[in-house]
Amino acid sequence: MAISEDLPETRELLEDTSEVDASRISVEAEGDVVVLLATVATANQADSAMTVAVAHVPSVENQLDVDEGLREEPR
Repeated sequence: MAISEDLPETRELLEDTSEVDASRISVEAEGDVVVLLATVATANQADSAMTVAVAHVPSVENQLDVDEGLREEPR
């Protein structure tokens, strides 16, 4: 199965995780690797996103930056 086929499910899993604001995270495929791209508010959010992704796909590249000054928008 191509890694790009895993992208929608990976995105859904991130959206279902309360510790992660998935609206800020881009989930992309680069070859056989899923890449998470975003700036998130906390290191915990970045760690949680990586935990979710690596549980679903074999290879994940973390391009998540943390900006603790970033404010969460009300949902």
